[in-house]
Amino acid sequence: MKSPTLLRALLFVPLCAIAISGCSPSRVPDSNKGKTTRVADLRIFRFDYKTVTQLVVEKGGNAAKNHPKDHQWSIRLQKNENGNWEFASSPEGTTLLDRRADTVFIDHLLDTISTAQKVTSITTAAPESLGLVPPGFAFRWISKAGEMELRIGNPAGDATQHAEMQGLAFASAPPNPEVFTIRGSVLKMLAHIGSFETLRQRTWATFPADDVDELELFIGPSPRKSRLYAQREGDVWTDRKHKPLKAQVGPFLEWLTTFKVAEFIDEEKLANKLANSPAAYHEVRVTDRHGKATVFRLKDLRGKSTQPEVVGTLSTRPGTVAISTRDFERIKAFFSSSRSGG
Repeated sequence: MKSPTLLRALLFVPLCAIAISGCSPSRVPDSNKGKTTRVADLRIFRFDYKTVTQLVVEKGGNAAKNHPKDHQWSIRLQKNENGNWEFASSPEGTTLLDRRADTVFIDHLLDTISTAQKVTSITTAAPESLGLVPPGFAFRWISKAGEMELRIGNPAGDATQHAEMQGLAFASAPPNPEVFTIRGSVLKMLAHIGSFETLRQRTWATFPADDVDELELFIGPSPRKSRLYAQREGDVWTDRKHKPLKAQVGPFLEWLTTFKVAEFIDEEKLANKLANSPAAYHEVRVTDRHGKATVFRLKDLRGKSTQPEVVGTLSTRPGTVAISTRDFERIKAFFSSSRSGG
């Protein structure tokens, strides 16, 4: 029978490019000095997530076995010159036309790893029995504090259930052979990483609503017609004659710059075919305060025996994406309201 300690544990061992002593508070800068001594002593890692420049995420072990639709995968992320995360490599057999990653989510993930706490050492079980070889999840990253690794197990049966009830998990951190149970918000974050797609930047727009100074709506392709022109004048949106508009431009822009795409179309031939399909389109053209224009173009392909039914392109991002019919109907509704009451 498995011991109670084993059933509760989550293993975690900090991996550093240098020896385990190199991860001690005396050798590595502590980025969380404001915390109490007790919490600082329990933390496994000492690094500032803001200084991380590379991150490898691997999913496998029992995590993949328990979710047949999710493949075992490995990806590498790299921070670009603007401080945003991008995919440097994708899972084997996949090609990403759009390599933007979800910077907010990834920074939050690294932040929660930096606060993970050691609970109990595990000395009575082999790593294989705790789902650490191969691990359910593995994270390797490079920061100013060095190279580190975290492996989290996903054993089957009662051990998993008991660990989840206690808010714990099994973990290890090579090259240190010690195994721990850990706790922290990082365990809740793992529940959101169903596949590598979770790490992609699904918010379509590449700018906030406050950056937009002008908006124009078009329908096409022939004849191409302008349905609305709006320009920001303080807190008011006006037409070309500076007459205030009835159209709810502000709320629409807030939504447009935050809604998420339904799916990325990464097969290049299909993406090009859908983008160039001779179908009617709805186009939203926005211009920022520096005069730079960005164009959203959406096509309704329903009834054309194609999948997906609604697709879109954005001038500041590569490839073609699928848009949910619900989101597309919201865009159409704004076009209609602007034409009737703009």
